[in-house]
Amino acid sequence: MCNNCCMKHLNEENVDPQEVERKITLSRRSFMLSTIGAGLAAATVGIASGKADKQLEDTDAVVDRTIERAMTSHRNILITIIETMAFERGQEYLSKFIDKLGINSGNRVEESDVHYVLEENHPALMRIKDLLAMPIAEEAMFRCMASGVFVEKGFGLKTGIASSLVFAAAHNLSKNEDNSINIHLDSAPLTHITLGMYLWYLMQQEGYINAVVGHITHNSMIEIYDLLGSLKRDK
Repeated sequence: MCNNCCMKHLNEENVDPQEVERKITLSRRSFMLSTIGAGLAAATVGIASGKADKQLEDTDAVVDRTIERAMTSHRNILITIIETMAFERGQEYLSKFIDKLGINSGNRVEESDVHYVLEENHPALMRIKDLLAMPIAEEAMFRCMASGVFVEKGFGLKTGIASSLVFAAAHNLSKNEDNSINIHLDSAPLTHITLGMYLWYLMQQEGYINAVVGHITHNSMIEIYDLLGSLKRDK
């Protein structure tokens, strides 16, 4: 008993500080209040600068424009699928290069306790969420709505960069079983920033439907390569 305690104490003393995960854990309420506060602060700055006041006046026009963009598709989705497959391969090489620099650029959402439980107990539901539900919801939130509200005022590139940064930051969070939220400080989701910009390009040039198809294709490619890698390791 005493030996075990001593060994545990020694192991704790010999932990490499660089291997200790750096993160901030907030309760779900604190996280929501912080997010709402940041959003209100950003809106206040925008209104105070005189760039967003006219845009906010005509809510009906914003809603109509957002719905119109959501139903828009400018090209054959097969082209988008092929293009996204090529982009995803480029993302893979970028990810490997970032890893060589010692930077963690992975999807921290996948480290959530909730993610593990869902994957273990409801794998089919997990695939539906990752390959269909989340792409539809994320493209509506991060691309379509932002495009409908701001782009008419010439905020195309600025909004694209801002939405991509928020999109990447959202993938740098993980959720615990007690619903608390981890904000990871030891990773930089650079690949999600580039993915966000690519999907923003699809939204602006080809429409919301193509952006959703691109997102679904990207996630499906990752699932396929993970499956092939798993089968190869089993052999």
